[in-house]
Amino acid sequence: MLYLSSSMQKKPPGGAIEILELLDHEAIHSIYGLHVTNELPVGMIGLCEGPYMAASDSFSISIRGTGGHGALPGTVQDTVSAAASLINSINQITSRGFPVIRDTIVSICSIHGGNSYNVIPGEVTLQGTIRTFQHEAYRRIIEKIQKIVVGTSSIYDTTITLRESKGYPALINNSEKISLIRTALSKYTRIQYEDIAPTPVGEDFSVYLQKIPGAFFRLGTHGSIESSFPLHHNQFDIDENALGVGLTAYWSIYLTECLNTEEE
Repeated sequence: MLYLSSSMQKKPPGGAIEILELLDHEAIHSIYGLHVTNELPVGMIGLCEGPYMAASDSFSISIRGTGGHGALPGTVQDTVSAAASLINSINQITSRGFPVIRDTIVSICSIHGGNSYNVIPGEVTLQGTIRTFQHEAYRRIIEKIQKIVVGTSSIYDTTITLRESKGYPALINNSEKISLIRTALSKYTRIQYEDIAPTPVGEDFSVYLQKIPGAFFRLGTHGSIESSFPLHHNQFDIDENALGVGLTAYWSIYLTECLNTEEE
């Protein structure tokens, strides 16, 4: 039995890190961003104060064994069974044997191994994601995965390598900026807004908010059956009437920011 653990040093996808490196962020007063959603109707803005979107971290697990004939499982180190055990155990971390933390998610999303119906492969790889709002929650989840990996490696007599990779941090909306959006929409527009719940989905806009006061909000785009499908659905589309709503919302924020700046 051998267990190895390491961290993968890679830059997550998205452009926020590179753009922030080019900006004089100390000279920027505020920053705002939005994302469409068909969960809200056209004409509605969704706001969430404080922690809104989760940190999007990932991990990979490589299980290595001797492999061999599927008709003789007793003579091989069964990487497939080890992988199945890992999947079941890791996917239950946040619901079994782990304190419940709101919107904390662990999911195995990818599995690769073998190319024949009667051969147990010598290697199986898994990939998954961890979504948290607090670093302490992430640390405890990784520690739990490490224990599961060590136990599985021993039980199935396989060599298992766990690699973790940090992605974007949790997106924390500035409370004052959320309040400013409410004021802007009420004063300059007829756009409606409502409070929405935090989501375990990640967003690279969080990098900006670590350096610049600001907020990220949702633009409702549901206006018909065609625009009722959720994000990332293969039939996803928006009601383009929402585009004008988004522009108007930004303009009202701009006016309010300018007045506040002048008063300061």
